[in-house]
Amino acid sequence: MCPLVVVAITLQPTITFAVQFNSLQTLHADLGDTGVLTFSPEDPVPSTNGDGCIYAVNSTQGKVRRICFNASKAPFSTTDVVDLNGASGVNLLLGITIDPTMPNGEIHLYLAYSDDNTAPFNGKIARAVSTNQGSSFTTDEDFIVGLPRSNFDHQTNGLEFGPDGCLYIMQGGNSNAGYDSAFAESRLSAALLRACFKNSDGTVNGSFVRNCGGGNTQSPCDVKVYASGLRNPFDLLWHSNGFLYATDNDSNPGFRDSCPNVANTFGCACQAPIDKLGDEINRIEQGKYYGSPNPYRANPAGVQCNGGANGSDACPPANCATGGGSCQNLSGQCTAADSNLCGQQVQCYYFGGAQSGPDPNNLYRAPIAQVSDLRFDGFAEYSQRFPKLALGGFCSDWDRDLLATGAPDKVRRFDLAANGLTATIGPPSSPAADRGTQNIEGLSSPLKNYAPATDL
Repeated sequence: MCPLVVVAITLQPTITFAVQFNSLQTLHADLGDTGVLTFSPEDPVPSTNGDGCIYAVNSTQGKVRRICFNASKAPFSTTDVVDLNGASGVNLLLGITIDPTMPNGEIHLYLAYSDDNTAPFNGKIARAVSTNQGSSFTTDEDFIVGLPRSNFDHQTNGLEFGPDGCLYIMQGGNSNAGYDSAFAESRLSAALLRACFKNSDGTVNGSFVRNCGGGNTQSPCDVKVYASGLRNPFDLLWHSNGFLYATDNDSNPGFRDSCPNVANTFGCACQAPIDKLGDEINRIEQGKYYGSPNPYRANPAGVQCNGGANGSDACPPANCATGGGSCQNLSGQCTAADSNLCGQQVQCYYFGGAQSGPDPNNLYRAPIAQVSDLRFDGFAEYSQRFPKLALGGFCSDWDRDLLATGAPDKVRRFDLAANGLTATIGPPSSPAADRGTQNIEGLSSPLKNYAPATDL
């Protein structure tokens, strides 16, 4: 809340100020293919001589660089603290978050990546721990393994810890619109996942099963589906209003949307080519469906190839045995713990444009905002870092609004309704303080995470 302002001994109403960005400042160059970044917990208050650190990810090399700034915003320390896969790099590293609950100066980084796109279960979460306030890290590159990975550019994306202490994972689908000739959808694909692996003291619970498979093989694990039907969700945020929001990339008409491999429909009927309405902002509710099909989850009793050269395909008639795999009923991996999303007919149907389907249990939720001219990636709530003016806080007409980065090279602001259920492109605050267009070219500095568009 903004404070009251006293002028000439007269109590005035709350004053808010229009946000204006007059210049774009380069704080650090030569970072390479910077995909995501996050502020570190060692950021001090503005009254100190330092101005904290950020962790910036080189998405294609798998490196995390720690950059610390002085009070003049100039970097005085730049160190590569994590290097996944060493010289071989990674296919894409698209998610980073820091556990906000770690005491005693410990920093726990979590990173979402994949080694390559040659197999459907190559997605991973790495965990890097520093006990010396970020000077060095010990990294477990295989903290969670066996997450889905398409054979083009959908994979494990944004990460965020929730108020329950669990790790929330944005997981892309293996297909464009529910079925694909190469990798079929599976239990954990096209969804927001939740991994509750921490004990009350913040340590990792040894009984939590973190191995979900790998390569072409699925295995039962304790990573669960929180919400489904998210085609390629890049980023998420827990808003100060208590709701969870996420971006999602819409489908691509004409790209693998003709149901070419009937085996991968798992009993769902083929749909006509889909319509594209635009990228989405969704308010996420546990157990709900957001419109991108997952035929396997619609019919989890469908037999799926496990292992070999054709893992994830439905079978028969997939070449499972000849490829070295075995046809297995994996329905036991899709359980009530996955928010009762298994075996729901609605998961057969793409929702958008002229398409929809039966939804007898009222699971589908439409986006709260949608645009046709941008591809949404990074996502943040615009809020002051310090609540009091004396500590560097401010009053702003943007407070609590949503900011979404998008290709090509824009940040778009959305006014969030007081109830948190709708969002509209934010208007100028007043004619006298007209900021002009809400597409703020090139701005990424206020965003917690920024990911360049990689979706086809």
